Amino acid sequence: MDELREVTYQYTNVADPVESAARKHRVLNGEAYGLVETTAASIMEAELLAQQSYLAARAAEAPTEEMMIPQNTSNLPLTTTQPAQQSKKRGRPPKQRDLRISPKVFKGESSRKRNLTMASASPANKSGKTSRRTNIVGNSVAGTNSNPTRPKTQLFPAIQRLKEIRKKISPDIIFLSETKIADSFVLKELDFLASDKHFLLPPSSPSSGGLALFWKPEVDVQILSSSQNYIDTLITYKGVSFHSTFRYGEPENTLRQAFWNHITTISANRDTLWMLIGDFNEIIDNSEKSGGPIRAEGSFSTFRTFLSNGDLFDLKHFGNYLSWRGKRHKHLVYCRLDRTVANSS
Repeated sequence: MDELREVTYQYTNVADPVESAARKHRVLNGEAYGLVETTAASIMEAELLAQQSYLAARAAEAPTEEMMIPQNTSNLPLTTTQPAQQSKKRGRPPKQRDLRISPKVFKGESSRKRNLTMASASPANKSGKTSRRTNIVGNSVAGTNSNPTRPKTQLFPAIQRLKEIRKKISPDIIFLSETKIADSFVLKELDFLASDKHFLLPPSSPSSGGLALFWKPEVDVQILSSSQNYIDTLITYKGVSFHSTFRYGEPENTLRQAFWNHITTISANRDTLWMLIGDFNEIIDNSEKSGGPIRAEGSFSTFRTFLSNGDLFDLKHFGNYLSWRGKRHKHLVYCRLDRTVANSS
């Protein structure tokens, strides 16, 4: 009954005075009709039935065989078990083995195999069309390599891409810029072209420059002039002759104006078809870049003037025109540095 009254007290003792008064009224009505005594009797009866059920269940689970327990244990000897003392060994205690995972990362494959995987995943031309205009001149840029004595690992993706291009469209002329390796290595790595018609310019330093031009025997190519930034040629193919300048744009901004003037001087006396192909290292406007800050319009004036004075315009192309990708400060920038232009002739 005391527990029941404690519960009743907690039930009526609430913060809201209106709710507390209502609950007290309910309790008084219950006591008037004898509900408190009835509830207490029901609780006691339920508790008694639960205890009887529990004892009956324990009796049913007891084993049938009685255990033999000695009646008098006063004469039994008392035995205690003590842990055996281990003899202490002399010297340093053994060092515990460190079971933490080693921080060393195992790649699972060599760099050559990873390069092969990346090269095999390069996107192919989705159009599947072969144009005779693209079959005349092929343009590709070799991979970067700062050590000329170990070019194969760095150039492997570019070589794989060249093999794909050769298998798909078999270009009559292939131009490579920024080879960055010695001429002997270029000839060795590109021996699959099976062409003895070539002209190479070694890089000016182990990490900059280097040009290579390959062509098929049925194409007549005359080298007119060359430097570290261009190869000027006269090409004759099936009775049609035209001038073509394969170029690698000057990377230094301060030297670009002089380079544009030099190319303009070379072509001043030409009234025939003239084509320029390669890496110009410059863009016409901000639409030819993605990422990074917007360039001022005045920064494009030098390149625009060069194209206007030479009566040069872009030739039709396909594929991703943002051919260059690099990181400038914290920005990933894409630019159209590679292009092919020709005059109106």
